Amino acid sequence: MSNHYDLVVVGAGAAGCIVAARIAQHGKHPANGNPLRVAMVEAGPYFGKGKNMPGYGHPSRRQNNSFLNFEMGSRYQWPYGMVKAVGGSTMHWGTYAVIEDVFFPDDYLAWQEATGVDWTLEGFKDAIDETRTMWNLKPAPDEVLTRGNKLYRETAGAMGLDINPFAIARKNCLFCGRCGSGHFCRYDAKSTSQMYIDLALEHGVEIIPEAEVHKLVIDTNGSRPKVTGVQINRNGNTEEIKGDKFIATCGITGTPMLMFRSGYGPQDKVTSPLLVKNDNIGKHFESDIHAASISAIWKEPIKSSDGTSAGASYVRKDWGKNGEGRLILHDYAMGATTYPHQAALSRFAPAFGHDHNTFMEDAAQRIGGLYAFIGKPGVFGEVGSNGEVTYSQDQKRVPEIIEWANEIADLSKNILTEMGAEDIDIRPIRNVSNNSLAHCAGTCRAGADPDNSVINPYFESHDIENLFICDASAAPRQQQYGAMPTAAVASYAWRQIVSRHFS
Repeated sequence: MSNHYDLVVVGAGAAGCIVAARIAQHGKHPANGNPLRVAMVEAGPYFGKGKNMPGYGHPSRRQNNSFLNFEMGSRYQWPYGMVKAVGGSTMHWGTYAVIEDVFFPDDYLAWQEATGVDWTLEGFKDAIDETRTMWNLKPAPDEVLTRGNKLYRETAGAMGLDINPFAIARKNCLFCGRCGSGHFCRYDAKSTSQMYIDLALEHGVEIIPEAEVHKLVIDTNGSRPKVTGVQINRNGNTEEIKGDKFIATCGITGTPMLMFRSGYGPQDKVTSPLLVKNDNIGKHFESDIHAASISAIWKEPIKSSDGTSAGASYVRKDWGKNGEGRLILHDYAMGATTYPHQAALSRFAPAFGHDHNTFMEDAAQRIGGLYAFIGKPGVFGEVGSNGEVTYSQDQKRVPEIIEWANEIADLSKNILTEMGAEDIDIRPIRNVSNNSLAHCAGTCRAGADPDNSVINPYFESHDIENLFICDASAAPRQQQYGAMPTAAVASYAWRQIVSRHFS
């Protein structure tokens, strides 16, 4: 570990890997034109070493192909199914985008309306092109679709619904259907942050794993506060990494928690002496809402046991302006693998005995379902000092969301009935506060006005010199399903940072 870096990136998930790699590749020291000295610090392990080889894989990742916690227990668990590790959640979840353009046009309008950022469809063009190309975003070919995928597409289309192809990030894929259930891909066919890790190493980025960042070191002695280092805990020792510029990419809850520990944030949230006050840090939390649990069983198999798609189509419906209350109803569970334990414990399974054994002979191929998410629901929460999320007292939208969830349940039942399901189990949400959450945004959001944001449209802190924030927390509002929105925001961010600071 060097004594001093030109740039320190805190967090090695999708956003961190992208900004570290691209700034090292395209940036240069503004004073002397030399290549930048860049470090990427990560709390979790670097378990996936070895060059990305789509369709072939690497032994180190094949050996770690277990479910989610990969023998590391709760030490590296984050909320919402995320894991601390070099590469972030892309390594073990699905990397979907819904559409190849990542965002819908009205997502940009929602951002502008929320905080006045000049993030436009045209301005994001290069970032979207990079995301689409690097992650190889394309719909699954018809040849790998299951009977269930095709039934859903045909049935929803015949019912006059707005049915669209689902974009997935794959290259040389065998379509085994296991990539979205917490696994590494044995063959590197699932696009992950590994390709940016390779690029980062090629351009001299130093990866510092298993180094929990305790806080940013903020100097308040000058005319304006500035970050001069990060304090880390590694191998039982406390060390400080010094640098000129710092980018926080710790995620929707991790980045606010880091700011709180550093003395930056609201008075009631910081866990060390308050150095710089900003009441917006940790607030404006918005997420997809998992509107209903939807499953069904058919008399005949609807998917294969030895090869399947990961999702083919989705229905979209908007209830409000700029995608407000947007329904995404997709068919991932009509193609993805149903594991034996899931079938055995499903509502459709007999309790025990011979009937259960007979049921299990082909149940995994007969069980499917739909995933229903409500985007930009308009119910906001905030992150607490320990990373917990609570909702504000004003939940006027909740009755409307429950009404939407019931409407989604009725729609799903009609679709599955028309698809010929033998039995259907649909459970809409009843309480938004206790709902399962994913695909979040807003807790350190960008904005033109410091009164309602944390960073400016160029990802620079309103309050502190040398500090940037660039991850899902930077987006002014929740955007779209999957990991690709974070990747696209990071691809936009590195261009702004290089243009203004490293050119």
